[in-house]
Amino acid sequence: MKTLKNLFIYMFSLMALVLGSSCETEETSYAFQDVSAPTNVAIAFDMAQDDSGTVTVTPSAEGATAFEIFFGDVEDETPVQVSPGESADHVYAEGTYEMKVVAVGITGLTSSLTKTVDVSFSKPENLVLDIQTTNLTANITPSADNAMEFEVYFGEVLGEEPVVVGNGGTANYTYAAEGAYTVRVVAKGASSQVTETSIVLTMAISGGEVLGLPLNFESETLDYSGFFGFGGAGVAVIDNPDMRGANTSAKVIEVPKAAGAEVWAGIKMELPEPINFTESTEMTINVWSPRAGVPVLLKLEDTNSEPDGNGNPSVFVEVWGTTTRANTWETISFDVSTSENLPYDAAVGYNAIVVFPDFGTPGQEETFYFDDFQLGKVLPALPITFESTGVELGWSPFETSVAIVENPQVDADNPSATVLEMIKDADKPFWGGALVLLKEGMDLTNSATISVKIWSSRANTPFTVEIEDSSTIEGCCPTVFVVKRATTQTSGTWETFTFDFSDDPTFDLANVYDRVVIRPFSNEDQSNTTEAVTFYVDDIQIVQ
Repeated sequence: MKTLKNLFIYMFSLMALVLGSSCETEETSYAFQDVSAPTNVAIAFDMAQDDSGTVTVTPSAEGATAFEIFFGDVEDETPVQVSPGESADHVYAEGTYEMKVVAVGITGLTSSLTKTVDVSFSKPENLVLDIQTTNLTANITPSADNAMEFEVYFGEVLGEEPVVVGNGGTANYTYAAEGAYTVRVVAKGASSQVTETSIVLTMAISGGEVLGLPLNFESETLDYSGFFGFGGAGVAVIDNPDMRGANTSAKVIEVPKAAGAEVWAGIKMELPEPINFTESTEMTINVWSPRAGVPVLLKLEDTNSEPDGNGNPSVFVEVWGTTTRANTWETISFDVSTSENLPYDAAVGYNAIVVFPDFGTPGQEETFYFDDFQLGKVLPALPITFESTGVELGWSPFETSVAIVENPQVDADNPSATVLEMIKDADKPFWGGALVLLKEGMDLTNSATISVKIWSSRANTPFTVEIEDSSTIEGCCPTVFVVKRATTQTSGTWETFTFDFSDDPTFDLANVYDRVVIRPFSNEDQSNTTEAVTFYVDDIQIVQ
C-alpha cells in the first residue's frame, strides 16, 4: 500500500509540474506557416511613340503587396515604389537598359524579374533646304521630320563652327568673296542617327545696284565711301542705336560733330546720277538729334558746275529744317522748290547731297544720326500723332487752313508736343475741313472704332470724322465713305471722342478705307459756319 501511495503522489506532482509549465509558455501562431514569396512576376510597359523616351511601367505579381522598380539607366539607383495596380513613368535616353522589378510580399519575402528595354528614336527624314541669297549673303532655312536642330556649315572656312538653328529657324552668313561653296546641313533629333545633305552654292554680286535715292544704308554691297565728313564731322555706317519710333531699320549713318568743329561741318555724298525731281521736289530724311530745335541744312549741288571761290560747285539749292524732338527719330521734310538762296531749277542735275547738322554752331561733342533719304512725302499710317513733321504734313485743307504747331495746352489729357491746327473762318461752307491719304488701308478687322483728340475754341461745336476709300473717287469725292458726327462739349480743353464705324450699315470690310477727313463746325443742316473756330487735332488711332 505504501508503494502504491508513493506512486500516486509522484504522478500527481508530475501532473502539477506539467500544468504549471504550460501556463508560463507563449502561444505560437501557425497562420503564415504556408506563405511563400510572390509568384508570377510580370512587367507591362508602354513606350510613347513621340520620340520623347517616356515609358509607362505597370508591374504585377501574385501575393505582392508592393513593387520596387529599378529602371537601370543610372548607377546607385533609388528604386521607385508602387502599389499593385499602379504605374510609374520614366524618361529614357536612347539606348539599351536592364530594368528590374522586385515584388515584395506581406512577409517581406521578395521575387524579382529583369527585362531588357531597347529605346530607339526616329531618325530625321525629309530634309529640305529653303535657300535665299542676296549678293554675298545666304539665308538657309532647313526643315525635316523628327528633327530638333540643324548644324549649318557654309563651307568658306576650314574647321568652321556650324551655325545652329532650330526647326524652321534661319541660318545667315555673308561670304567674303564671290565663288562656289559647299554647304553642309546636319539634321539632329532625339535619335542618335543624323541626316545630312550637301549642296554647292554659287555666290555672286548682283549687277545693276547703284547708289541713289531712296538711300537706307541696308545694302551689304553698295560702296558708301562717297559719303564723307568735313569740317570736323565724321561719318560711318553703323547699327541703328535706337530702333524705335520713326525708324526701326537696321543700319543708319552716324555723324559725330567733334568739339570745336567748324560751324559748317557736315557730310557729303556724290551720286553717280542726278536726283530725279520729276514727281516730287520734296526730300525726307530720318534724323536723330541729341537736342530739339537744332537747325539742319540740306544742300544739293551740281558737281559739274563751275567751282565758286572756295572750290565748291556754284550751282546748288539749300533748304532748312529743324529738329522738334530730342533723343528719338523723327522724319524731317525738305522741299527744294522753296530754296531761298538760289531758285530751284528742274533742268539742273543735282547729284550731290550735303547735310549740315546744327549749322552755324561750332561742334559741341555731339552725335547725330541720319537715315532713309528719299523723295516724296512719306504717307502716314494710324496712329497719327503729329510728332514727325515729314510724315504728317500731308493734310490737304479745303475751305480751312492747317498747320502742325506746338500743343496749345500740354496737360494730362494730351501731353504731346505737337498737334494739327485747323482754322475755319466764318461763312465757310459746312463741308470745309482737311483730309489725309494714308500709306495703306486701315486694318479694321478686329476693331472699327477710331478715337481722336479734339481741342476746340468753341463749345457745342459740331464736327464730323469720315473714312473714305480713295479708289472710288469720282470728280472731287469718293463714292465709298462712312461719316460719324459729334459735338464738342467744352472750349479750351482736350476731349477724346470715339467713333464706331462698324455700326453704320454702309460700312464694309471689303472696302479699303485709306483716307481720313475731319470737318470742324460741320452743321447738320448744311448751313455755312456762323463764326470762326479753331480746332486742334491729335492722336488719331484705332481703339482695340
